[in-house]
Amino acid sequence: VLLRNLGAHNLALQLLQLPIADEEKPDELQPRAVLRAAYRLIKALASGYAQLQAELVSAIPNFVAHVEKKLIAHDISPTGTISAVLKNNRAACALVSVETIRHFVRLAAREHAPRFLRFLAMITSPTGTPIRRNQLLITQALTDNSAALVLYDGAAGRAERAV
Repeated sequence: VLLRNLGAHNLALQLLQLPIADEEKPDELQPRAVLRAAYRLIKALASGYAQLQAELVSAIPNFVAHVEKKLIAHDISPTGTISAVLKNNRAACALVSVETIRHFVRLAAREHAPRFLRFLAMITSPTGTPIRRNQLLITQALTDNSAALVLYDGAAGRAERAV
């Protein structure tokens, strides 16, 4: 609460405006370390604090922009921070944009990373009660993306799920 009152999350959000390339370069190690630290701080502040989660919902598009920039460490990723902002917050999950849902479906189809599927599952039913809008949007995004359907359709999809 003290860090929130001091505006630590605002400082971290300002740091996330640092420009970085899509691929990691040797001269970018320090800015990337700063961005990962900012994500760690935001995730720690948002975890279990509904008031700050509500404030951070407007920053989710900025977090989504960093998802493909390889800002992943063993303990943090932009997707993990987005999940911390939305976790157990039904109102915030209901506000997730169609573009964000489609973006994560594309990422799940392309990279086959479990963190993207966990995110989609979390926004579908954050408190145990399903959000029909998100279920419908995710289903539509999956059916519109033929690469995502490979995960669920045909012999190859069944064989992959069986593993």
